[in-house]
Amino acid sequence: MYNGSFEDRNDARLGVKEWLRTHSPAEYTPGNLQRLARKMMLMDREPVDDVRVAWRERGYGIVQGLAEFAAEELKHSQEESSSAACRAGDEIGLAVSMIPSRSSRAARHLRAALEMLRSNNSDSVVMDGSRPYERASIAVTLAISLLGSASGSGTHVKAAA
Repeated sequence: MYNGSFEDRNDARLGVKEWLRTHSPAEYTPGNLQRLARKMMLMDREPVDDVRVAWRERGYGIVQGLAEFAAEELKHSQEESSSAACRAGDEIGLAVSMIPSRSSRAARHLRAALEMLRSNNSDSVVMDGSRPYERASIAVTLAISLLGSASGSGTHVKAAA
């Protein structure tokens, strides 16, 4: 990977995490992530990659950032003590380490984490995004949607990112 590619991915990873921290969960949408990615592209004053490579690497960075944000939310939550949240955090950590080289496997780990988070929330009446594991669930759902179907090639982030 070229140094510029790494920078594009890392900037997107850090940028999406900051964006998630400063916005409400109701704003965590694919459309808003697309706008964020476009803004990052426009702000790149020293592009060194082909625009297609830059988009791809930013897409992977956004997925990594979403997953890392989810893991951090779980780590700092009261629900961390629950076994489902702990296992979900482990699954998310595995997924992050697999992006982008093994994206289809990463998507499977993210789906497993999401299922654990949903089972942890099964006795809750309202999912309004106010609790850390709910924000984590939203972020993981977005990461899965950007990675695409694990039954497909799973080798690249959907162009929407």
